[in-house]
Amino acid sequence: LFAVDYIVDKSFRVYLEKTTGMPTFDGAWDEANMIADMHDLVQELNEVPVAFEGMVKGDKYGGWELIFSELSETCHKILYNPCHAFIDYNDKDLTKQNKKVGRVQATAKRLENEQKRIVKKTEERKKQICRENKVPYPGTKCNKLVETIDQEEFNKLFKEHEQSFNPNDFRLPKPGEVFPHEIVTSSGGIQPPGGEAADKR
Repeated sequence: LFAVDYIVDKSFRVYLEKTTGMPTFDGAWDEANMIADMHDLVQELNEVPVAFEGMVKGDKYGGWELIFSELSETCHKILYNPCHAFIDYNDKDLTKQNKKVGRVQATAKRLENEQKRIVKKTEERKKQICRENKVPYPGTKCNKLVETIDQEEFNKLFKEHEQSFNPNDFRLPKPGEVFPHEIVTSSGGIQPPGGEAADKR
């Protein structure tokens, strides 16, 4: 078991600092599970090696991730050289690329931004419905109205689904086939029984 230390400069280039044998964990890692996974991995690899032949770079076994496979060398006829990997990586100007990725992901707040967008769209819809029905927004009456409309729409779609789907007439679809009860029309409803199925892909 080895620990590998890296240094990253201001241009995001990576440099190997040192490699240490038998490192100390100091509570930073779950040492017990890591060693247990490593033991199971080595044992299974020796007993049933064929189970690992389909693994590719990035696949995981417990807490371990595959970063190199000798089978890859056999397929590509190119020997793996970690020095070349460093050279190829550091040859790219990653400063602009990292700034662009940071903007796209909003500094790891993409999920939060998406949740805010959903809340905003939901409130805009609620406001429109209440104004169309001349109900004060915001307020309890407005919330109740929207809940009632949503429930009625759900009941309508569920009823249409029950009418178009017969669980006793079950069969697997043919390649490219879409069952009528799986098709949602442009109006938001479900295609009635006997309608022609269409491939939505």
